[in-house]
Amino acid sequence: VLDVTAPTDAYDRVVVGSADVSKRQSKRLTDMTIGEIYDWIVATPGQPHAIGRYQFIPDTLRSLVGQAGFDRQTPFTPTAQD
Repeated sequence: VLDVTAPTDAYDRVVVGSADVSKRQSKRLTDMTIGEIYDWIVATPGQPHAIGRYQFIPDTLRSLVGQAGFDRQTPFTPTAQD
């Protein structure tokens, strides 16, 4: 398991099993939109993603995004994650 962790900011934490480092996101999660995160997940198929402060897995992330009324343009900020 590759644990890519921002030193002091758990909101940018990503844990990816068997990650292809070349396909890791190039921006901090908190600088990305939800749509960019979805696109990154699609670009790295077959890998278990745990994303952000609460280690959202993709299905849970999609469900919570829908419940919150967010869309692809919503920034994945600490406030959105909380």
